[in-house]
Amino acid sequence: MLYHYLISGLPNIERDDNKPVPDLDWLRAELDEQLTDADKGLIDLVSMDIDAMPLTEEQQEHIETLREPDRTNYKQKLYYDKGLGCGNDFVRQWFAYLMTVNNIVTALLCRRHGWDVRSQVVGDDEVAQLLRSSNARDFDLPPIVEDYSMIAAVAEEDNLFLREKKLDALKWQWLEEHSFDKFFGIEQVVAYWLQVSLLTRWKALTIEQGTQVFRNLLDELKKTDIPQI
Repeated sequence: MLYHYLISGLPNIERDDNKPVPDLDWLRAELDEQLTDADKGLIDLVSMDIDAMPLTEEQQEHIETLREPDRTNYKQKLYYDKGLGCGNDFVRQWFAYLMTVNNIVTALLCRRHGWDVRSQVVGDDEVAQLLRSSNARDFDLPPIVEDYSMIAAVAEEDNLFLREKKLDALKWQWLEEHSFDKFFGIEQVVAYWLQVSLLTRWKALTIEQGTQVFRNLLDELKKTDIPQI
């Protein structure tokens, strides 16, 4: 289904724009009014909170038997599996990209700090397998991950606040590049929702607040030796 009227009426947004960001509650109400039930389900999927995602009784029981970092890694795998099982190509590719970026950054941080790469990488795709097995400096990934060099450069950023912002810039760029030709389709709606979510996240933080948030995150990671982003 095409959404000419909806997409034409959405406020313009830019990553570095100083204009007010559309309110997420308002935007969700607009989407709920105009999207089909199936397409609303795509918004639900890309908005899924890893700590609040629905689990089967068996999955929940298994999680309770695990200790950190295995518990976090298992929940991440379930999260990505839900996205990778989506019938919409754009959404499925989005989750694959998220997993690839997070796995690469995690693997590089593991190498830097002497942590075990194999136990921290999530998934079983080609990228994950190379991250676990390759001894090459670049994990032999450039031929299959087009923007590997950019992801690796972000991983080298020591300032957690700046690293996170740069990762979100990569995500923004991916959304623009993979949705621009999906004229008035649900893919453009999903990309817009995700971009507004990114803007909302950063508009809510001053640099000082953001730095403290990521210092707290780093402290938690040190406690569990989980090099996650």
